[in-house]
Amino acid sequence: MNLKDFWKEMLRVAAIIGVAMAISHLIEQYLLYVSGVALSTVMVVIFLEGLAAAVLFVWLLYYYTRRVAKAWRAKADFGNGVMVDVPFTYGRALSFCLTVSMLVGVVVGVANTLFVDAIGFDIYRGAQIDFWANVANMMELLSAGEGGGSNEAIVAQIDYLETMERPSIFGNVITYMSNYMFYGGIASLVIAAVARRNVKNESAM
Repeated sequence: MNLKDFWKEMLRVAAIIGVAMAISHLIEQYLLYVSGVALSTVMVVIFLEGLAAAVLFVWLLYYYTRRVAKAWRAKADFGNGVMVDVPFTYGRALSFCLTVSMLVGVVVGVANTLFVDAIGFDIYRGAQIDFWANVANMMELLSAGEGGGSNEAIVAQIDYLETMERPSIFGNVITYMSNYMFYGGIASLVIAAVARRNVKNESAM
């Protein structure tokens, strides 16, 4: 694999993982704000689905990073017939993971924008307000009037939603891109090292 193919593979991998994460995100959004399923049921389903999505994201990122590391065969041409091997370094593996994570965030951000446009921003925002109001009521019942600090945070969230204007597609993309780069970046620190180490171990056998 040369550098050009490396970038092509990066875009292809980002598209695959991005679509998977976008589907997961839209399922969560539907369950939370559209489905009308009981809050307690939704919270359990969202937790399990979110956990599965996180595991899938990390596994796919590792799988494709490892595959790229195995396929990497690059040489730098210094002219006069001088060709120098270019190793697949930890930094290159890390940059692969981070760039893929960033592009996944772009895909999810666009998908979220299309979802909000499809149901209407005012309806979406109203559903979010209703959701947080239900969460506040459930917490109040569970705490029997205690834990006011948590409810105050939820009230602040509701107040924010009531005054929030429709975000632009650019704002949505930046938000999700930042989120995926943060969480993907944390996972990438380990994935980049493990993927390269496994390939080296296989090569030595």
